[in-house]
Amino acid sequence: MKIIHFVSCVVAFGYAISAQAMQPLNDVSLSQVSGQDGIVIDSSFSEASVDRLYLEDGAGVGNAADQTMRVWTNGATLSGDDMGTMLKIDTGSNAGSTGLDLELTASLGTLRTETTQICMGAIAPGNAGANCGSSLGALTVQTASPFHAHLKTTNGLFNEDAPATLSAGLENTNIFITQYDGSQFNQGIIKDFNFSFNGEGYIFVDPARGLVMETRDPANALEMVRVDDLNNPGKKLPGLNLELMYKSNVADPSGDPSPVYSTSGAAGVIRGGISGAVTDASLTFRGVNDSAGAIMGNSYSLGAGAGSAGSASVLGSRGLYLNFQGAFLRSGDNPVVLELAHAGNNAYGIGFGNLSPLLVRTDVTGSNPALNTGLAYLNSGDIYFNLINTQSLLLPENTVLNATKVGGSFLTTAADYQHRVHNESSNPHAIGVAVRGMDFQAIARDSYFIVSNDVTNPADIPSSSGSWGIGLPFHNLDANVALYGLNIGGEERIGTAFALNTQGVSADGSKTTSILLIDGEPNPNDSGNPTNYYMGLRNIDMFMAGYGSLGFSNGQIGIQIDDFDLAIASQFAAGYLPGSKFRSGTDVYAPVDGFTSSDGVLFGINLKLAGSGNVNLVPAPASSTLATNYTRFAGDLTLTSGAIQLVEPVDGTTLGLDNMTGKIGFDNYIRFQKDSVDFHAELALNPEQTSAGVVRFSNVNLYPDSNAAAQRLGEIAISGGNLVSNLNIKPF
Repeated sequence: MKIIHFVSCVVAFGYAISAQAMQPLNDVSLSQVSGQDGIVIDSSFSEASVDRLYLEDGAGVGNAADQTMRVWTNGATLSGDDMGTMLKIDTGSNAGSTGLDLELTASLGTLRTETTQICMGAIAPGNAGANCGSSLGALTVQTASPFHAHLKTTNGLFNEDAPATLSAGLENTNIFITQYDGSQFNQGIIKDFNFSFNGEGYIFVDPARGLVMETRDPANALEMVRVDDLNNPGKKLPGLNLELMYKSNVADPSGDPSPVYSTSGAAGVIRGGISGAVTDASLTFRGVNDSAGAIMGNSYSLGAGAGSAGSASVLGSRGLYLNFQGAFLRSGDNPVVLELAHAGNNAYGIGFGNLSPLLVRTDVTGSNPALNTGLAYLNSGDIYFNLINTQSLLLPENTVLNATKVGGSFLTTAADYQHRVHNESSNPHAIGVAVRGMDFQAIARDSYFIVSNDVTNPADIPSSSGSWGIGLPFHNLDANVALYGLNIGGEERIGTAFALNTQGVSADGSKTTSILLIDGEPNPNDSGNPTNYYMGLRNIDMFMAGYGSLGFSNGQIGIQIDDFDLAIASQFAAGYLPGSKFRSGTDVYAPVDGFTSSDGVLFGINLKLAGSGNVNLVPAPASSTLATNYTRFAGDLTLTSGAIQLVEPVDGTTLGLDNMTGKIGFDNYIRFQKDSVDFHAELALNPEQTSAGVVRFSNVNLYPDSNAAAQRLGEIAISGGNLVSNLNIKPF
C-alpha cells in the first residue's frame, strides 16, 4: 500500500506566550497573555494511492447463512492541487454542561478507482479475481470545493436531551462512472452534485433506533442550502442537485488510452434539485439483522424455472438500515422548492413550490371550515442496504391488483412478487436495496418555468410566477433493486433488476398515488383561495418488475430489458381536490374522502403488459440550444402478453382489449420551453414489418360487470403503421 508522499501536521494547543527568560509572572504580566482554546490538526498531501478498498457484508446463499461478501474498488488514487484536511476541536462549559465544537474541512481533489467488483469470500492479496463478478465500471469523484462539516453540541457528544447544530456540504462535485464498450471508454456523469445542509436539533444513539438525528422541537429545521454555481458567478444551484450527463469516447487525446475526467463537451439528460427547509425531520441509521428473511425473503439457488428457495435469508444477519423524513415548509423565508429540468446549458425546466397536502380542508362540516394548514411530507420508509446472492427477491403484495380481474385471471398473483433478478448461468454477486413503505404526499400548488444559470438574455428568461400546479404524490411504495457487474462481448455493463409496488389510496382518502394537473386560479366563492380543479390519473395501484442491464454506448444510456411485467389499476378523473369549496353555491365543499369514491371518475383503466425490450435515454446535443434541449426516450417493446381495459366506474362494465402481443417501437421526448411543455409521442407498430411483430388483440371482450364471464366481440390485428401525437401544455 502506497502511503501519502508528504504530510505536515500542526497541532496548536492555544496559548501563545511571548518568549522571555524563565521568570515568575506577576498579575500584571498574566493579564497581558492572550490566546485561543482548542486543538487544530492540519494535514496536506500531494497524492495518495491504495491498492484496494472494500466494504464487507454477510449474505445468505441457498442454505448457507452469512457468507462473506465484499465490494472491492481496485487501484484507488487521490490526486490534485492543494489537497489536505483541517480538523478543529474545541470545548466549552456552562452551568455544569460541557459542549463540543468539531469542524472539519477536506480538500480531496480527484478520487479515482480502476474497477468496482463484488466478490464472495475474503480475497487474499495476489488473488483479486477469485470468485469475483465483472466490474460495474470505474468510479471517479472530482471535487471542486472542499468538503466541510461542523458539529456543535451543548452537553456531551451524543446527548439525547441537549440540542446541537450540524452543517455539512459536499458541493460542486462531479461523479463519473466510466465503462469500456469494447472499442472506447464512455461515461455517465452526475455534474455539479450538491448535498449541502444546516440543521438544528438533537443527535444521539438509541439502543433500538441506532444513530438518530432529529429536529424534534417545532422551532428547529433542516435546511437544504443553495450553493454557489462556480460556472456562473453570482448564481446559485439547489442544495441537493443531481444533473445527469453523458460523454462518449473519453480517451486522452494525447494518445494515452486511459480515460480523462472532464464535463466539457458532455451532453445533458435530465436534472433534479431540492432547496428549502423541512421541519419534523429525522434521520435514523443502524445495523439490521434479517436472519428470518422477513424483508426480501430467502435466497433462491439457481435452478429450473424460478429456482428453489433455500433456508438462508437473502440479507442475512448483517446489513445497513436508513430512514429519513421531514415536512416541507410551504411559506416564510425558506420554503421548499423542487426543480425538474433538462441538464447542461441552455436548459429550461419547472420549479414546484407551495408543497401542500392532498386535503385542502380536513373537515368540511359547519360554516366556513378552516383550510388545512398541515404540511406535505416525505417519509423514506425503511431502506435496507446489503450484498446479496440470489436468483429472485420477495416484494410485498398489492391486494388491489391481486383482486382485480383481467380476462380469466388477475392483474397480479402471489407468484409475481417473487421477482427474478437475472438470467445468468449462475447467481451474480450483487448490491441489493430494499425500500418498504415510502410516502411522498405533496401537491405543488405553485409551479413555474425556470432556466439554467447560463441563460442571461432577458427575452429567454421565464416568468417566476404561476397559478397552476402539479401533483405527483405516491403512497406506500415498496421497491427492490439489485445491481451487479456484467461483461457482454467485451462490453462493460451494469446488471440491473428492479421491482416496484404502489398503493393507490389510503382507507381515509388522505393519501394517494396520482399524476394530476391542478388549476390554481383564484376562487371568488372562497375568498380568493385557489379553485383546485384537477385532472389526471388518480389512485394508481401499480406493480412493475424486470431485469436486464444498463450500459453507456452508441452515444446514449442504454437499458436492455430481458424480461418485464407491468400491472396498473387506476382512474382517469377530473373535479375538485378533497376539501375544496365549489365555485358556486353556499357552503358546498368537495368531500374530504372523495378519492375513495367514484365521484369525478370518467373511467377506470386496467393495464397488464409482459415481455422484453430496450429503452435508451438519448442526451440532447452537447452544444444544445434552448430549442434543441430535451429529454428523449427511444426504444422498442416486444409483448408476449397483455391487456388494456376501460372500466365504467359505477357498475364495473368493462371493455377489454385482451391477449395483446406484438412489437412496438417508440421515440418520445419532453421539451420544456419558456412558458409551455411539449410532449411528443411516436409509436411504430410492428416496426420491422414481420409476422411475429404484428400487434394483436386476440380477444376484444365485453364484461357486463367485474365478475361476469367475457363476451367476445372479435379480434384486432394491426400489421404496421405509425401513431404520432404532439401535445403542448401552456398554463395561463
